[in-house]
Amino acid sequence: MNRRPISDQIRQWLLDELKIWRTGGILSDDQSGRILDLYETSAEVAQRKHSVALYVLSSLAAVMIGLAVLLVVSYNWAAMSATEKLVVIFGVLLGSHGAALWLRHRTC
Repeated sequence: MNRRPISDQIRQWLLDELKIWRTGGILSDDQSGRILDLYETSAEVAQRKHSVALYVLSSLAAVMIGLAVLLVVSYNWAAMSATEKLVVIFGVLLGSHGAALWLRHRTC
């Protein structure tokens, strides 16, 4: 079974809570260990973060795609009607806000 990703901050919170729950008798040591086994270890999180090259190349590819789209739109801007221009402008605004919202809730 794949372990669920967890951020360092949330992992520390979970460790603190598990300690409190064990002290209070809510969880046993075995149950606490099984809960921690559901999530990535600190070493796995660090390894996932070290894929910098992949991140840089993906970012560069995204920038290049964005520049290509910008070039196509700007080349045809004069030939576009006012309605098409508004659709492009609002589409970009909604798309970027939607992507930011998705990224915000995906990583938390």
